[in-house]
Amino acid sequence: MRQMGIFVSLGIGYAGVLSLFFLPAVLSRVELPPKPQRTQRSRLTECILAAQKHRTPIIVAFLVIVAVSAYQIPRIEVVSNQLMFFKENSPIRQTFDKVEKYFGGALPLTGEIVSDRGTDTLRDYNFADEILETERELERIPGVKSATSLFDMIAGLNEMATGENDYPENPLIVQRFLMQIDEDIETWVSDDGLRMMIMTEDLDSLDIDRLEEFVAEHPDIRVISGMPVLFDEMNKLVVQSQIQSLGLALVLIFLILLVTIRKLKAALVALIPIVITIAAILGMLVISKFYLNVLTANLSAISIGVGVDYSIHLISGIYYFQKQGLDRKKSIDSALASVSRPVLANAFGLAIGMSALFFSPLRIHMQAASVMWVAMVVSSTAALLLIPIFYSEVHK
Repeated sequence: MRQMGIFVSLGIGYAGVLSLFFLPAVLSRVELPPKPQRTQRSRLTECILAAQKHRTPIIVAFLVIVAVSAYQIPRIEVVSNQLMFFKENSPIRQTFDKVEKYFGGALPLTGEIVSDRGTDTLRDYNFADEILETERELERIPGVKSATSLFDMIAGLNEMATGENDYPENPLIVQRFLMQIDEDIETWVSDDGLRMMIMTEDLDSLDIDRLEEFVAEHPDIRVISGMPVLFDEMNKLVVQSQIQSLGLALVLIFLILLVTIRKLKAALVALIPIVITIAAILGMLVISKFYLNVLTANLSAISIGVGVDYSIHLISGIYYFQKQGLDRKKSIDSALASVSRPVLANAFGLAIGMSALFFSPLRIHMQAASVMWVAMVVSSTAALLLIPIFYSEVHK
């Protein structure tokens, strides 16, 4: 995520340098018309100017977007399980589902039983009985299907040999059973304990929290780890980084607007399309049953940085025409006539360019393209339709 932020910033900075220095140098070598041609408003511009006469429906429409998104955002799911990055018809997902169905879990957890005596602990009947009881208690936690260790294997061999569903008290019997599983015993023994395999089923974040509490309450279990625990930790980091990145992005954007525009109220108005865009992106993830993950969280912040350009273009245009002596209304209309086409061309160009990801076999790529579409459409239309309304109200 940090690397993506660095390279995106470098790429945008490089594009800015080219636009400010290289492009003017090229244009200086191009023969331009001696007199500016009279520009005619396009149908697109006429539609936007006509929409400005209906302020109430515009405000209501964007309020509905914010209200629906605010209702849906608490239901957003954070999923960092990389298997969920694939579409449901992907062979990888189908294979994973079959393993889950027939083998009781494709993402097991590994626990470690505290033991400084190694396999000698297996000959201790009292300790074995305590561990077996701990494992049965562990299996009562939601999301845990089974817990298995060498103690269970020896108890199973004892049941097969004697018909008694109990752990053998005689150390010699335990030693005989250990000789039968001698080839596999190393996989169940760690440097300072014994391993335990935990099969899971529909394990969620709350279940993992219960597992952590279980380990804290049972000193004979040192740790429980595995891919589900890693995914859960990644989920928490994604949420934390999303809040931090969006908050930091809004603060930095506000400071940039304040420096460039030099008017507090206008800078605050320029943030309105960005806030609406954030709400629309998160709401779309819930409505479309997508997830907040590493890529969608990053793209949300990146698209906000790209979308703020539209507000800056429009407000800069309004100030430019005001300096030319036009009044407030004519300045807004002239700015819309000048920037509406390039703004929408840029927004839909980026969205269409990302549409190639819809054909990717990865579901996460389809989610990324959807985020970009929502971000570009909402940020551009909100800038062109809302800023003229609020900006004119601010300067009355």
